[in-house]
Amino acid sequence: TKISCGPPSPRKSRSCMATQDELDAEEGLEMLLGLASVDLSSAQWDAPDGEDGSAPALPSAKPSSGLLVPPSNNANPKILHVQTGSSSSSNSPDIIFRSCFDRAFSLSSNGVLSKPPVSIIDMSANNRGYALVASRDICRGDVVYTERAAEASQMPRRCLICEKGRNHLGQLYGVKGCQHCFQSLEPASSILVGGDAAKLPMEEYWPVAKSSDEKNKSRLASRRVQCQNCCALFCSKQCHSNHQKSMGTCCQWNEAIQAIAHAYCCRCHSNPSVDTNDSGDNETAISVEPSIVLASRMFCADIERYRSTQGDSLGASPFNGICGESSDINPLEIGEWRREEKEGEARYSLESIYDALCNALKLAEMERDAFSLASYEKYVAMAARNGFNINTRSPFREYYSAMTRANGRNSERHKDTVRQLALALGAEDGELRRDMDREIEEKCAVQIAALFTLTARINHSCDPCAELRGGEFIDCHVDLAAKRDISKGEEISISYINIGRTAGRAATDRNKRRRELKARYLFDCDCTKCMEVEDTYEV
Repeated sequence: TKISCGPPSPRKSRSCMATQDELDAEEGLEMLLGLASVDLSSAQWDAPDGEDGSAPALPSAKPSSGLLVPPSNNANPKILHVQTGSSSSSNSPDIIFRSCFDRAFSLSSNGVLSKPPVSIIDMSANNRGYALVASRDICRGDVVYTERAAEASQMPRRCLICEKGRNHLGQLYGVKGCQHCFQSLEPASSILVGGDAAKLPMEEYWPVAKSSDEKNKSRLASRRVQCQNCCALFCSKQCHSNHQKSMGTCCQWNEAIQAIAHAYCCRCHSNPSVDTNDSGDNETAISVEPSIVLASRMFCADIERYRSTQGDSLGASPFNGICGESSDINPLEIGEWRREEKEGEARYSLESIYDALCNALKLAEMERDAFSLASYEKYVAMAARNGFNINTRSPFREYYSAMTRANGRNSERHKDTVRQLALALGAEDGELRRDMDREIEEKCAVQIAALFTLTARINHSCDPCAELRGGEFIDCHVDLAAKRDISKGEEISISYINIGRTAGRAATDRNKRRRELKARYLFDCDCTKCMEVEDTYEV
């Protein structure tokens, strides 16, 4: 469907013929897939209020924040709930922490939504800021909650301004994807090697239909929307409408992301030492820092919020309360290294990126005062210290799973299909290589940088009790899963760095772990594992 950017259409009411259980299950599925047009803050949680420290249900009027204060009695700790719903300030803890739960939920086996079994506690007395604790016992392997990103952006790979192809977003990002939920929209032909002669075996199991195939166009393909002006793609009208609500028009963000990519391209040409992530045959390939792309998306979203409320929403940003200051840019080493003429000292600067972004968004002088360079640097620091780089679910994985189920694992038919697949992917010997999955992911999986406001409250531990799992959904969601049994009232922790089997010495060397955490997240780790007198070193 070809569309021009315009005001979002009102949401249609649900059919009164459906039962309440059917509506709950349908809404649960929509929330899970990111297709719902409302935030989870307006949902009526089914989890009842308990005396276990869990936050109460979130009704439409005056919901409580979920902010908890740990008691002074350490012998038998009991979490107490603090309600500050009467606060009118948009920067109050009630507003900030209530918004953390707007995009997070637990999903029961029958598809009913419930509030995440976690609460936010104040650990300022221990110099740990705020933390997440379990409001009930959680078993190993359970998904604690699923959270949708507060903001996310696909990573650009090329400069279209230098290529003079401003309306080819597939080339800008490298992979075609929905610009709101970031579902991959790449057809099966995107992974083939060998030109038009190559054909994917059992292509009907590829989950993305060809939008150009008018005869066999599926229902999902017919739902796609493409902007006539900037050629931005959306998997449905609902995603396009949600994008308009948060970002204004898709054309506005398109101009902004192309301006950022062009600023990096010019920087690469003027400074040969800058990494372009290119093999040498393409002068317009770029490698933009994920924190800058994500921060720019957050910046644009808050500007749109500021414009839509005529300047009354400066304190209503969902990113309030997340750690990160403009002074963090220098120790994080983000931006361009330059010497300030007035101060006479060298520092990292984001001024060129900021100017390009402001020019693309056509900011007025009053808007530049409200969203200054220092405020943009704070967005970048928040993105660098709290953002995640993830790939949304690859269509190839779904295709391969469906193909395996249809053929039967280890059957002769399946072996023959795999051989045909390997030939289509460029393997002359008909054998799948181990590195092929990475090559396929680069061709059809959407790479994004995302910020999750509730997950951003989780503290680090080198011996964590939980872990994040991405790429299981078609859009920008992550699961928080328990690595071991978690008791009620226990703090939930994750590892900010790789300490798994592929981490090498970082998994055992305390000094190496602490140096990496200090460089990337600006804190000294004092977890139990790092504070142990005896530590294991690899000689």
